[in-house]
Amino acid sequence: MTLRVVEPAAGSLCGGTAVSVYLSDATAKATALLFNNVPCPPGKLVVHNFSKATCLENPAGSGDVDVRVVLSDGKMAERKTAYTYAESHTPRVESISPNTGAGDDVLHVLGTKIGGFALEKRDVNTIVEVLDGAGDTDKRRCVVEPEMSSANGNFVQCRLPSAPAGAKKISVRVANLGRACFGVSPISDKFTYQLRLATALKSPFDPLFEADGKHASPLEEQTSLGEKLWS
Repeated sequence: MTLRVVEPAAGSLCGGTAVSVYLSDATAKATALLFNNVPCPPGKLVVHNFSKATCLENPAGSGDVDVRVVLSDGKMAERKTAYTYAESHTPRVESISPNTGAGDDVLHVLGTKIGGFALEKRDVNTIVEVLDGAGDTDKRRCVVEPEMSSANGNFVQCRLPSAPAGAKKISVRVANLGRACFGVSPISDKFTYQLRLATALKSPFDPLFEADGKHASPLEEQTSLGEKLWS
């Protein structure tokens, strides 16, 4: 068995590049794919058939690294210095603004190699997500607005999804490169969702009615709303 091709041959220093390996004379499917002895993350390995597998790989150093495939029958194939973690293939985020807000707000992302699209199609290949939960398992897509993003890849604008209040992480990934690295300190990938109390709370002088049409007192209305917001 031979590991014939690793494609693409280079990707982001921060990982997240979809890398495919092609095998010849394999008699079983791949169960593991390793870059510099760092395995493909759980759930990120797609096995197409005996001869092809694709991994959304983890960062595993810099420069040239070895790639190794392990099959379900215990056989292994390795290709030395077959993949490169390269600065030239690394998107970088220089700033996100604002750092606080709520769903439907506009988020501005500045950097290098973070976007770009075909002018005639306006197809943006940048994925911006809000991550939350243990292991960043809760992922919510920030909708990229092509008409407000730069074709040269230095600026992306997106509209934030709804999410519970609290601190989150912003992830930026470019489809043909990989995950964006955030610049040197103090640049942060953190974003804090806030409650919009000003728009949620009604004036005590507004007409207030319950669902059955009965008049509700301002105190009852505010108490009910407060319970919903903090539940």
